Amino acid sequence: MSLITSTDQALADRWSSPAVTDYYSPNRTFRLRVTPAMGPAGACTATLSERRFFAWYAAKWTATLSNSVAPVSALVSDSGRYVVTFDNWHQVGYGNDVVAVYDGSNGKPLLKYRLEDLLNNEELCQVKCSVSSRWWARGRHELDESGDRLILHSVSAKAIDLKTGKITSADTDQLGAAQHNESRGLQSLTSVPCRSCQNR
Repeated sequence: MSLITSTDQALADRWSSPAVTDYYSPNRTFRLRVTPAMGPAGACTATLSERRFFAWYAAKWTATLSNSVAPVSALVSDSGRYVVTFDNWHQVGYGNDVVAVYDGSNGKPLLKYRLEDLLNNEELCQVKCSVSSRWWARGRHELDESGDRLILHSVSAKAIDLKTGKITSADTDQLGAAQHNESRGLQSLTSVPCRSCQNR
């Protein structure tokens, strides 16, 4: 047992400690401030604020997020209607809130997805795995507010209808080139074979 434990520790991915992080809507009208959970009894919270005067933001609401520690990244729509968080600190690609959508008017949860909800078995086997995580993102995810859609860039592009929650394939030709997705908080990564796929 001690050998297994020491091996796991030697192979573990290295993450930095989570910190309070601000996310802005593209037009900078809204700011989402995420405060990670501190200690086992703590809760991860987010405060959405709206810009009132130059760089001064007034808080609209504060709510508890589903993440046990903190999300890895987040998006806020230009109108403030939607807030979206991605993944869990230390465990990218795991949990029932790999993608979580919140109501921008009050912070209440609207939609939550596991990675298995977003990708089929064949696609899951194409995701790069490490000791802690499944690195499923292949670009910067996008909020298409005019169509009430969330566009996810992964092994294949997916679109989530934010009104119905339905997941469909997205036409990448209409989305533009996907940008590299930053792994915020990750300091080093150890790749391992996919645990759920026998083909590699």
